Amino acid sequence: MMFNHRSDLFFHPQTILVTIFVTLLSWNQIAGQESITCHSNHQDVLYSSLKNFSLDMCAQCYNFMNIRTLKSDYIRNGEKVWQYNPSLQALTRRAHGLHETRYPIIYADIDQFDLIHPEKDFILRMFRDSFQREIFIGCCKSAIRCCNETLLHLNPPQDGRKYCPAKWDGWNCWPYALAGTSIEDICPEPAFQIHDRLPPNCYRGKAIKTCNHDGTWFGKNGVEKTDYSGCTYTGQWNNIHQNRLRTSLQSISLFASILSCFLYIVYKQYHILRIQVHLNFFLSFIFTSIASIAFNMMVADTHLDSHKDNIISQNKTWCIISYVFYKTANLTNYAWMLCEGIYLHKMFVAAFREQTRMTPFYILGWALPVTVMIPYCIVHSLPAYNRKCWTETMPTLAWIYSIVPLTALIGNLVLLCNIIRVLFPKLMASPDHFKSALRATFILILVFGVHYLFFLLEPGLSESCDIFSLVLLYLGLAFASLQGAITATILCFLNSEVHTSIKRTFRRYFASTRSEMIEGQDMIKVLEK
Repeated sequence: MMFNHRSDLFFHPQTILVTIFVTLLSWNQIAGQESITCHSNHQDVLYSSLKNFSLDMCAQCYNFMNIRTLKSDYIRNGEKVWQYNPSLQALTRRAHGLHETRYPIIYADIDQFDLIHPEKDFILRMFRDSFQREIFIGCCKSAIRCCNETLLHLNPPQDGRKYCPAKWDGWNCWPYALAGTSIEDICPEPAFQIHDRLPPNCYRGKAIKTCNHDGTWFGKNGVEKTDYSGCTYTGQWNNIHQNRLRTSLQSISLFASILSCFLYIVYKQYHILRIQVHLNFFLSFIFTSIASIAFNMMVADTHLDSHKDNIISQNKTWCIISYVFYKTANLTNYAWMLCEGIYLHKMFVAAFREQTRMTPFYILGWALPVTVMIPYCIVHSLPAYNRKCWTETMPTLAWIYSIVPLTALIGNLVLLCNIIRVLFPKLMASPDHFKSALRATFILILVFGVHYLFFLLEPGLSESCDIFSLVLLYLGLAFASLQGAITATILCFLNSEVHTSIKRTFRRYFASTRSEMIEGQDMIKVLEK
């Protein structure tokens, strides 16, 4: 097993040691107060107060933060924290382009943090966003809580056996451990500092700390080590698996949609209005599948892999374009789903009102999504929202984007209910009325995309760990990814007109082949004579 210190999991910093001067000064300031002993991974130090312990450990929490949690204009070199001066416009960080902000950071006072205006706080302003900032603050609070509520109140076992001392290791609080054993605990929050959110406890994995036979904690080269190699967020790997499964299923939909378009075009049925609606519907699936597969492969897979640089955080232009392309494709798919619903509703309910033009459908299916994306892009291009490749969820922008999907789903639900109302009496009159009604309803639900309504509140792995939520999650993933294949099967592959055309083609081919064979045999007979 590979044992890592919390810093080994991400990078190799030269940790900042608390100077003896700070400790001695604190002793002199609080004369007569009883000293406390809270073991840390540095050294066994007598602190004059819990306050001084917190100053030390909070500084340690900062120095165990990954370099990628800091803004791009801050770099750390050993014990020095530098700030790059953007006004110099230097391509490389030469000596004259750097100025020292603090050397070294030997303490961090959590009580003095400006939580209301973190951008003005000397330390808090260095972090990329509020998530990493909260991880750091939480680490400071956990260290104080570990000392005050655990370490000061735990008494070493008195059974004559050797034990490793209870201590705070910089990330986690560990109790006494029997010599020659290992103890486990749920991975602490700082282990997930380079992610976008904290996973639930069931996906955090386990941290392991080993107590040697001599009653000392396991270490290397005189430095204690805690095994945080299991803190890779198993839920993150599940998300990667989901993303790759989604890509695979969408590839099936892409193939089915292309094949459907090919059949309609080859048999020259695209001049029929009904087929034109179907054809554009399939084109929206092709557009959506290509955009989704491209975004998943170029961005999402790399973003979910914690061992690679975070592309989304870099907010590159090509990433933004890819995401806008992906979002626009999704909107066109919902819009053409509504167009399909409107056409089928008119065909079943108002057949006498013949639809002769495709222009309204083109406006609704292609122009409306683009129109909705214009304000979406304008708002996102503002400095306050131009971050994380535009993938960050924001309520105002989410409502702007949701106009088309909600309109399509709710509209199709109303149209479906009206179609069922009209068809139900006719289906009930048939001998096998129950099966006919059930089959017709099921087919219309799939084509209209009404089943999406059941997965609008799709539970993410970061929100729930129960089996029901996972089943619902994967059902939603499968239906959404295979919607193109399902629709192509219902509207094209099971269509009797398509079957007839294919059979006619095969008959012509075999008839032509048979005719050629007969002619060849006749020619052979003539030559033999």
